[in-house]
Amino acid sequence: MISNYNFKSLKQKIINDISSNNINYNVILAFDSSLKLSNKEYKEIIDLFKDNKIYIVNVRNIDLEFDNVEIIDFYKEIKENDNYLMSDKIHLSKEGNNSLNKLLVDKLIGDENEED
Repeated sequence: MISNYNFKSLKQKIINDISSNNINYNVILAFDSSLKLSNKEYKEIIDLFKDNKIYIVNVRNIDLEFDNVEIIDFYKEIKENDNYLMSDKIHLSKEGNNSLNKLLVDKLIGDENEED
């Protein structure tokens, strides 16, 4: 986990982890709303994971389409549930974390069952 990150530090961390074989096949990218990535920056990150299945947890409106990427729309959940964010409106509350965890587990288990 990286704190106080930006695109450059995030990209370098990913490159280092890939070089060290520290990346599994399934990759979940979940950023709080303080990291503002452009579609071009998302594409650069996604290109690093060309051999992986990527799940991007969407906490704001993004528009990306790649064969190996699935967008998990948590933005809608946050908008419908004010209690999912802490008072800073950036970080998830306990309720938000629980909801995101359930959403991810349901999605990953659902995808795994489809492959069987």
